[in-house]
Amino acid sequence: MKTTVFTLIFSLTLLLNAQKKTVSIEFNKNLDFFGYLVHLGEPGDDDPNHPISIILSNYKDNQSNPLLQEIYGNASDFTFAMFVEFFYNDLPELPFSSDYNLDGLIQKKYHYKSEEDKEALKDLMLLVNRFYRESQFETIWNQLEPHRAKTFENLKNRLPSDSVIKLMESFYEQHFNFYKIVPSLTIWPTAGWGLKNSELSTDSFILGPLQKNFDFTDMARFENLAIHEFGHSFVNHIVLENNNTISNTSSLYEPLKGKMIPQGYNDWENCIIEHFVRASEIIIPELLNNGTQTDTIRDDYINNRGFVSLPFIITQLKHYRLTKRYSYKESVRRTIEDLKERYL
Repeated sequence: MKTTVFTLIFSLTLLLNAQKKTVSIEFNKNLDFFGYLVHLGEPGDDDPNHPISIILSNYKDNQSNPLLQEIYGNASDFTFAMFVEFFYNDLPELPFSSDYNLDGLIQKKYHYKSEEDKEALKDLMLLVNRFYRESQFETIWNQLEPHRAKTFENLKNRLPSDSVIKLMESFYEQHFNFYKIVPSLTIWPTAGWGLKNSELSTDSFILGPLQKNFDFTDMARFENLAIHEFGHSFVNHIVLENNNTISNTSSLYEPLKGKMIPQGYNDWENCIIEHFVRASEIIIPELLNNGTQTDTIRDDYINNRGFVSLPFIITQLKHYRLTKRYSYKESVRRTIEDLKERYL
């Protein structure tokens, strides 16, 4: 009962007091080129007669360009998440000029990495820039314009509602001035990332098609992904503030890694972040009285995706944040401590 009452007060307060939030849609050529690079190495099973498939297949010679194999070889030590952030937040619009200060960008962005890693990234980006020109991607990008316009029309009236954004801000006790949806036609289906810019003013949700055949019409999946990916910009740094406890609970990753590694969560830090992001993906729709699909999502995450600690984290997070009314930061800290006490 206490949770129900607080939920009502929580929701009404934020709806009355929060300013209206701007959610926009933008497309990004660099991200589409990143998606195209992955597509050349791992083509999906989209309908070959789909107009977008036809555009992409008109440039099959790109698959035999020796530069492509060099790019794949040099990229193997970096993650997709790193590339998405670098292509979107940092790299200038491709192709960049020969006098662009790539060294300066990499030194600033990745000052903590070894000189060897920074040099490898520089060499890789120079290859990427050369391949951009040789692949005729500028032409491909222009030919895809009508399909970007159609995607925009599909999504523009289905953006996350103001109440969803406000509730996220209130639940996490953080806010951004701008929220951006960044769809990509070339990134593989169901992929998504959440990024914030260096000024901490913008939260961006980057996504590939929601289903195969470049389909962006699955609105239930779109809303779930938006809560999930926008959530990363609120959650990641809060969870990582508990690095000592996370290190002390790293043995919990061992029985999970068989399912986590294929999903791209290659260490306990990323795995625990995902648990908290997915917990909020369940809690926030429930707070909006829109939790009709959360049971299905929860069961999928636990039984199929390997997030076995999710029920415990959801319960503890609700207890601390909604019943005890602790801050989100404190609720996360206590939940991670409880995880340690319960399972170690």
